[in-house]
Amino acid sequence: MQEAARACGLSADTIRYYERVGVLPRAPRAPSGYRVYSQEHVEVLRFVRRLRDLGLPLDAIRQLAHLVHDASCGALREELLGRLHEARAQLAIRRRELERMDEQLSLLEADIRELPPGETRLRASAPCPCLRAVEGGWASP
Repeated sequence: MQEAARACGLSADTIRYYERVGVLPRAPRAPSGYRVYSQEHVEVLRFVRRLRDLGLPLDAIRQLAHLVHDASCGALREELLGRLHEARAQLAIRRRELERMDEQLSLLEADIRELPPGETRLRASAPCPCLRAVEGGWASP
């Protein structure tokens, strides 16, 4: 297993996990009980690692990995194109969310910089204006 793990860039624990959740078929075992991974296993593991690195969800990776074993190149191609399109759509949504968060952080930072630095000790009954700003009471639109 260690050789397969090194060859594909995944940890042995990750490979065992992928077998357990059905991303990969269980590898045959040698008489000694150790798993035996062929070059084909390693290639599928590399494929799975790359899909994971690209942010595809585990369910999509599982389905694509099964197609590697059970489908034609054309079927894999079509499914892969569909999954990549879905992943890019999700990425666009996350990108917009991150941009909104960045805008809010910039507004909050600007508002906090405009607050006078108070030197009084903080108390729950008279909280620092920074706390109110973070809670959503900042002045900027």
